[in-house]
Amino acid sequence: MFSKRLAIILLLNRGVSHYAIWNALNVSPSTVERIAKRLDRGGYIEILKLLKEDGGKLLKVLEALFEILTPPPYHLSRAKFIEAKRKGR
Repeated sequence: MFSKRLAIILLLNRGVSHYAIWNALNVSPSTVERIAKRLDRGGYIEILKLLKEDGGKLLKVLEALFEILTPPPYHLSRAKFIEAKRKGR
């Protein structure tokens, strides 16, 4: 649960849509909304500062996980979707 909330904070900070976050991380829309409201009010600043200090290593890992966890479009199989991501399409 903590790791998902941390991922939500980072993804919201990067400008990812609420729909994409709750769909990829399999969390409820209310969880994303609650964290987004707190982030807008200045919450989680210390977490964001800490993550910036580590050189972005954790952020890169979370971005890779987000790419992997994002469901493929309806017209692609999972294998074809991953292959397309690897080729950069």
